[in-house]
Amino acid sequence: MMPFSPKKTSFSPSKRRGSVSFPNSLLTIGLIFLFILIAVYPRLFPKEEEFIPLNQKMDYFSGIDVHGNEHWFHDIKGKLNLVVFGASWCSVCVSSMNEVESIYQKYSNKDFKVIYIAIEKSIEGMGKFEKRFSPSYLMLLQNEDILKHFNTPSAIPSYFILDSSGVLLYKSVGYFPKTEIKSLMKKMEK
Repeated sequence: MMPFSPKKTSFSPSKRRGSVSFPNSLLTIGLIFLFILIAVYPRLFPKEEEFIPLNQKMDYFSGIDVHGNEHWFHDIKGKLNLVVFGASWCSVCVSSMNEVESIYQKYSNKDFKVIYIAIEKSIEGMGKFEKRFSPSYLMLLQNEDILKHFNTPSAIPSYFILDSSGVLLYKSVGYFPKTEIKSLMKKMEK
């Protein structure tokens, strides 16, 4: 008796040129859909989170403004402080400048301060950036001291909210924390 052996055929899907097998294209479409869903999901369904203080003291830092004047956080702080890391070459940072200005104008009379840390190569570069937007809040040039205190933000724009003691209350990367600022301002007013 002869052992069973399957028939050999010359057909192989991998040898056909110019065609895509259905399972591979379906897998590709599924992966693309998954990546889009992961990217868009937080914006479609924002999660209401309880405010949790991070409790890191970050009050001992200074920076230089466009005129070369040094500013220490403990001299310029308010009840609530938004420290923003951004750059002129970052399109998301540039597009958020109006939101930062708007929230500053809304709460500045309630002792809300904004300190913008410009990730620029020089004071001249920061000066061009500041002149382009003319912010009402303080803009400082990045330095090693600031980057050390804020653990060199991994991406920009980055937002850090500090209380009047310099304790870190909230941090985020990418999106502007407008709802968090409003929530914190209400808590500060109580």
